[in-house]
Amino acid sequence: MIRPSVLVNGVEADPSKVVMPITIKHGRSSPDKQPDAPTATLIWKSPVWAPVLGDTIEVRANIVGIEAPLWDDPLVHYDDSRVTYDGLWIAWISRFVGTVTDAEAQEWKGLPGHVRVTAVSKQADLGRTGVLLDQPVESDVARVQAIAADAGVAIEIVGNPGPNLAPDTVDKDALGALHEVTNSSGGLVWTKQDGSLVYGTADHRGIGEPVAALPAHAIISGLKWQTSVDDLVNRVTMTYGPENAQTQKTIQDDLSVNTYGQRYRKVSTMLNTEEDALYTAAVILGRRAWPYWGMSDILMDSEHVNNDVDAMTTALLLKVSDAIYLPIPPDPGPAGEMAEWIVEGWSEEWPESDHLTLQFAVSDRVRFALTTLRLWIDAQPQTWQEELDRGAWLNALIKKGTEA
Repeated sequence: MIRPSVLVNGVEADPSKVVMPITIKHGRSSPDKQPDAPTATLIWKSPVWAPVLGDTIEVRANIVGIEAPLWDDPLVHYDDSRVTYDGLWIAWISRFVGTVTDAEAQEWKGLPGHVRVTAVSKQADLGRTGVLLDQPVESDVARVQAIAADAGVAIEIVGNPGPNLAPDTVDKDALGALHEVTNSSGGLVWTKQDGSLVYGTADHRGIGEPVAALPAHAIISGLKWQTSVDDLVNRVTMTYGPENAQTQKTIQDDLSVNTYGQRYRKVSTMLNTEEDALYTAAVILGRRAWPYWGMSDILMDSEHVNNDVDAMTTALLLKVSDAIYLPIPPDPGPAGEMAEWIVEGWSEEWPESDHLTLQFAVSDRVRFALTTLRLWIDAQPQTWQEELDRGAWLNALIKKGTEA
């Protein structure tokens, strides 16, 4: 069985003072945006017991009644002081760490006097923390580390350094400065379930084999292929260079433009060279110039699987950017790898103390991880590649991939 617990300033709250639902959000809903700061919403029975603004909230998922250790994962904490009488253990996984930012009086099931509390991770604090830096030409990783150091926060780096950024005077809030880097590098900034901050470079996604396969019996909806022209991008203008002396470069996929009409995007970056700007544009066109098959959000429900601890814990251990298998045939996707997906984010809710739902947003690993994108491009029929050469972007992508 999996049940939630709430800690306020490091002290476990009396569960009788917290009422359901508890709702948590992590990551992003699509690969077109940066991950939002995680949030948690809880309802308390009285203002007397509710945490106040500025308090630290942690929500944990407690896995009750297991033969430890079942999961060799740093996210799982085994509590040997809480072994049950029959030798079964209690483990816990942190689901959220953040600070209370909002509270409001609210009725609950028609009863007055309750308090709805919202907490947000420290990622949001970076949007209120100013940084002032004079940076030289440097890699995306070096720029991120400099911004984090000036903001006084630790940040974990995942992946290899990406393109060099132009020299810049950084004078803005830390989160805006980090997003300026990600807009140039193709990387991501997000917060893990334990509250720690991460920067993943453009090549951090999809490296290695998928970490898990979500069991079919635990998924109640979402395994449905869908495609559309809404997300197409077949003409891209990139700006690059120092802020006061920027240059523009435009490339397009001619065949896609002729087929679907022009679908334009302008991307402002701090990339230092034309080569890196062209490569970034090539990645955008490689992913977006033609319709692709996607999938709606994946919904899992503990009641649907009779509280199958293994199935739900597998899902609870997933992190932003993890690659996963889904139990679905790859058709109608163009390649077998289409059954592999990347976790972009999720929402989780405890409607009741013994009932957990998880809804994952996923993206196609083939197109939205650089390593597999290159393999996918190389695997297409030669005639297809010759058509795309008209757009003058495929060579840029293959050349950079070869050099990498």
